[in-house]
Amino acid sequence: MESIFLHPFALGLYLGLIVGFVLWFKQWLTTRTFKNDNNVLRQHLHTQMEINATGNSSVRDELNNLCKQNENLRITVATLQSRPHWAEIRQMRMYDKAIHLLYERSPGFAPVWENVVEEAEEYIRETDTGIKPLMRKIFRFILPASSAVLPKSVAESAQPESDKTV
Repeated sequence: MESIFLHPFALGLYLGLIVGFVLWFKQWLTTRTFKNDNNVLRQHLHTQMEINATGNSSVRDELNNLCKQNENLRITVATLQSRPHWAEIRQMRMYDKAIHLLYERSPGFAPVWENVVEEAEEYIRETDTGIKPLMRKIFRFILPASSAVLPKSVAESAQPESDKTV
């Protein structure tokens, strides 16, 4: 009797089990390699996402800071433009430009203008020092505004021609 272990069916079974074990071992090694690669890729992806999250949060913080600075600057500009003295300075610059254009275009304007400016400066100097400012403060409500503020030559030039001849 032949041994049961040497029977052709048993030999085919052994050979099939060996081939199956080799194939299973090869598949196990491939799966283990893929799992290791998968873990490495997951770790890399996690690191990359942390870097991106840190970068995004810093960009978001910087954007928020810039928005706050922009809003503060917008409010500051609006405040500065709404101050009365800025409007007056702008108006004065406009008048200065108009005067310079008149100097260029009207030859007789400059001497008359300079005389009137000198008279106005003298009047302001007189009203800033001495007893005139005190009197002006006291009698401000009694005197009409036009005669208290205008210098003599300016008040005369503002009168109509019919009043000057009388």
